[in-house]
Formats: sequence, C-alpha cells, structure tokens
Amino acid sequence: MGGALLALETETELRGVRDVIVHTYGLPVSFEVWTGLNDLGVEDVYEWTGFNGTLEKSTRNMWCPNEPNSWTDTGDCGAFSLDEPGLKMLACNLNMFYMCEFTSELMNL
Repeated sequence: MGGALLALETETELRGVRDVIVHTYGLPVSFEVWTGLNDLGVEDVYEWTGFNGTLEKSTRNMWCPNEPNSWTDTGDCGAFSLDEPGLKMLACNLNMFYMCEFTSELMNL
C-alpha cells in the first residue's frame, strides 16, 4: 500500500495519536510502539524512515525524560511510549507493535 512507519512531527500530534491508541483501541498506557524514528545512519542524527525529515535532540517536548540517550550502541530505533508520553530509543530487535501512516495521495487511490 505504500505506507511508512509513523512520523510524529509535533507534541500535539504525539498526544493526539496517544489518545487514539489508548481510548479508541484500548491499549494499556504501559505499551510502547515502534515509530519510523532511527539513528541507524549516523549516531545521534534522528531520521524518520520513509519521510524527509529529522528530529532534533533539542526538541525536548517530544522525548521521554532522559531521552534520547546514547549510553548504549543498541538503542538505534525510535519507539513511542504511551506512558510518558514521548519518544525513546530502543534496541531495534525488540518485538513490539508498530504504527504506520499513509499519505493522502495513497489513501485516494
């Protein structure tokens, strides 16, 4: 279908997506879901997979407390924590739910 893993661009969008997940789909707030955020290309350069954009470390209102952290080399993939709510970097091999998004052009096909 041509979608990509979710890219969250603003704190308002982040909180809105959290509300949909928790209130519409009933997932507990203890869940974390994969987004398209990663720093696989260059350490500490956070890019959205499938989109032309980055997330700056200085965008404090988008990150969970103490994130992003670089204390381990395995935290290269971005997850959305429903509990905090915010973004955090985790090991890419964790088995978790994920969220995708589709552009309006793709939805009209």
